[in-house]
Amino acid sequence: FMSFNNAFILFFLGLLIMRLLNDFQRDKGKNKKAKTFQTICLGLIFILYSSSIRSVGWIFRHFEKAQERFTVDVGIFSGQIHFLIFFLNIALSVTVLILAFLMAKRHLKARQLFFYFLPVLALSEVFSFYRGWLSVEDGLELHPGLIFLIAFVIYGGITTAILLIYNSKFMKDFFSFTTTEPREEKTNGHADT
Repeated sequence: FMSFNNAFILFFLGLLIMRLLNDFQRDKGKNKKAKTFQTICLGLIFILYSSSIRSVGWIFRHFEKAQERFTVDVGIFSGQIHFLIFFLNIALSVTVLILAFLMAKRHLKARQLFFYFLPVLALSEVFSFYRGWLSVEDGLELHPGLIFLIAFVIYGGITTAILLIYNSKFMKDFFSFTTTEPREEKTNGHADT
């Protein structure tokens, strides 16, 4: 049996896959390495952050619950800071998802913005990880610095790998690819080539 959250993620993954397959037709049989990495990276982004769209709806319907849950002091940070990071995290997650969706069609500006937003999102995830770790009642008690280190390794590693891939020559070439087939433009009823 599948939870609503998993169904939500699968729905958005399905949309992403359809968009990628459509885009990959532009240069069928070429750029296989870039297409593989594009699929893996964007798929990972969608798996990690698709539920944030659902969270936006939850916040609007249950703002008091969100406020009650995230304004509690946890660890070395006040509840107000946690609440601010919670909203920042959701806003950044949705922004990165939108950019990833645009990147599925090789949108150059989205790729450029992705380099700015993904690291900030990763940083907000570090704080969310910290809060989540300390919020578990029967969790393993660790020094706050070690919790941050674990989170930095996880989210920093994922973010660094994705950014290195998207900054590689083969991905730059992939994003700047234009079809070599001439476009037909109608002028005076004739195709102009």
